[in-house]
Amino acid sequence: MINPRWQVTSPDKHLSIQVELRDGKLTYSISHYKDGEAQTLISDSNLGIRRADQSFYEDLTFLSEGETVCIDERYSMLIGKQRSLRNHCHEKRITFQNQRGSKIQIILRAYTDGVAFSYVFPEGDQAVYKITEELTSFTLPREGKFWSQPYDIVYEAGPAYETLYTRGKELDQTADLGKYPGWSFPFLMQTEPYWLLITEADLDERYFGAHLKLDQQKGSLQIAHPLTEEAQGIGDSYAVSNLPWRSPWRVFIFGSSPKTIIESSLVVHLSAPNKLEDTSWIKPGTVSWSWWSDHDSSQDFQKLKSYIDFSAEMGWGYSLVDANWNLFKMGSLQELAAYAESKDVGLFVWYNSGGLNNIVSEQPRDRMFDRQIRRAEMAKLRALDIKGIKVDFFISDKQIIIQKYLDILRDAADFQLMVNFHGCTLPRGWSHTYPHLMTMESVRGAESLTFDDAYAAVTPWHNVVLAFTRNVVGPMDYTPVTFSDPKGFPPHLTTNAHELALSVIFESGLLHPADSHHSYRAQPDYVREFLRNVPTVWDDTLFLGGYPAKYIVLARRFEEDWYIAGINGQKKGQALVLDLSFLSDMTYDYDFIHDGRQRDEFQFQSGTITKLDRLQVNMAGYGGFLFHVR
Repeated sequence: MINPRWQVTSPDKHLSIQVELRDGKLTYSISHYKDGEAQTLISDSNLGIRRADQSFYEDLTFLSEGETVCIDERYSMLIGKQRSLRNHCHEKRITFQNQRGSKIQIILRAYTDGVAFSYVFPEGDQAVYKITEELTSFTLPREGKFWSQPYDIVYEAGPAYETLYTRGKELDQTADLGKYPGWSFPFLMQTEPYWLLITEADLDERYFGAHLKLDQQKGSLQIAHPLTEEAQGIGDSYAVSNLPWRSPWRVFIFGSSPKTIIESSLVVHLSAPNKLEDTSWIKPGTVSWSWWSDHDSSQDFQKLKSYIDFSAEMGWGYSLVDANWNLFKMGSLQELAAYAESKDVGLFVWYNSGGLNNIVSEQPRDRMFDRQIRRAEMAKLRALDIKGIKVDFFISDKQIIIQKYLDILRDAADFQLMVNFHGCTLPRGWSHTYPHLMTMESVRGAESLTFDDAYAAVTPWHNVVLAFTRNVVGPMDYTPVTFSDPKGFPPHLTTNAHELALSVIFESGLLHPADSHHSYRAQPDYVREFLRNVPTVWDDTLFLGGYPAKYIVLARRFEEDWYIAGINGQKKGQALVLDLSFLSDMTYDYDFIHDGRQRDEFQFQSGTITKLDRLQVNMAGYGGFLFHVR
């Protein structure tokens, strides 16, 4: 007897996702078609959900199949790797029922660069149902490599997606987790001859943020809910909701090289569209920041003024007032805001997310937890013409914390405040739905150089891995471009050209160059000029070459200008020849900043090029470079 199967194929007919009903249980698989032959990317893997009241995993029967629908829509983003996007895919809904006659739908989508699926309970019911287990699994190939970060153990400031990514483990080593409970999204793997990145998108307040756990019996990965002890044990690890209900998308980005993955906007396509009518007040930009070089500076009114002065000098739009600003030694936020306004500089101010789920002592606390208090605080900020907030230490992916993120975003929109989340979950497309969400941390970034003795040694290769993984799925507030060495900690291994190149390699709606204004003022004129003008939004992004942990080269376009950047994660040098055929048919001027003879030195060249030229670049060990082509 042949088991019933359903499938959706991408518009270019190269990718498909199949669902099969076998002995009352559902499985899915993903295939790639080349020259008429199918190659399995993900082999038969489980589908299904268990609720507290009944199961949608076993004893299922087919009910109906919807028509294949073509979705083809265009939209724009205020931040991201591309501003103008096309959401083009084929979609199908298949409905099943369990023994009690209750329905579950599987929505399938196939794009040219990936596939996705989501669960739906379509029947309306105002009663509250608990989802106790999602049985979605991922049966991976046995051979190949993967790059992911362990889902963190619970501690005072985590989990917060700040563990190190792997440097390229063998796929049969997914059980090699040590003390950690599972793997985080995104999960990137390479197995000949393809690359695949797995993540999730369009998470809302009716579910938890998922990660991956190992199914020891089957040797596959499975969706895992947050740990019970997260958020000080407050809130359920599972999800509750009335009906109808839809799960986040399970997302698979596929390519024959990393190019497709890095250039993909699939996470954005799958997310709910913009909910804001007026976005004129949302303005990405560069932000000066005193905390990295001086952790106590946020309490010093005069020091903060000096960073406002530096933003004005550089033409940057903003300056950030970080933790414990409510403990000013003199002056007030009102006076600082007035001073910033006189300099035509906008302020972002920091808050602890607060609440019983959080024991971190940094202040101000408990002004973002309760809605009435939060909105009163936001009204004060709006009256001071503060431009945005940085909210930190969420330290859980439980449903109640996902609700908190979205409540903050909705309230911030009412008061025209841009938002930066730190100590937070992974981007899941929220910047599409709420375009005032400018960036999110969820990364082991440059701050670690100021408190982790081991981080300087791994930074070069880890920076490269982040461009292939974390930054693929959304904006990343790494706080880059740190030339100086924190006192009492190991010095950088990365060259200054590597550090400068991070301003282009890493995408974020807010660029936070983290070093002191003294350090930036000490740099050559051409470096300051570059930092003065580097964009924070991009019209296009192209992958020009690289391999995780080794090196990466990206080209990003803003209007008619191209910024080509590369970083090297290897101790040995890396020679490159860059193909410029993506340029238009014209002669361009260029500035070229690259490694000098010493780690903290630059070299600078300028000239003209055309698309027919080939650029030869030699990156030093742990080095980098930048071309500004205009």
